[in-house]
Amino acid sequence: MARPASEPLTNIPPAARDTVASLLAAPTVPVKILVSGGIGTGKSSVLAAIRSALRAAEVAVLTRPPKEGDDSAAFVIDNAHLLDDAELARLGELVADPASTVVIAAEPLAHH
Repeated sequence: MARPASEPLTNIPPAARDTVASLLAAPTVPVKILVSGGIGTGKSSVLAAIRSALRAAEVAVLTRPPKEGDDSAAFVIDNAHLLDDAELARLGELVADPASTVVIAAEPLAHH
């Protein structure tokens, strides 16, 4: 017997579903999202859902810290706890910009 298709967002942690659903409803509206959790908690799954929603809305998505000229893209970055100080500073500038979309995932460690 065939299984029915799973409900949207059931493959991500329950705590993230409302946030991701909001982004899915308006993928071109700028947002800032921090996804935090330990290893195996679903951070990468949340980011995958967000990247897919943005790309489906034809929003350019970059998965690395910003470089010169990257202003018009949405930044969806996994493992942000591994970024160096210069990368974090560039990312921080984008977070301060109300017109940018920045989504990062990081383990809950002592950060810069």
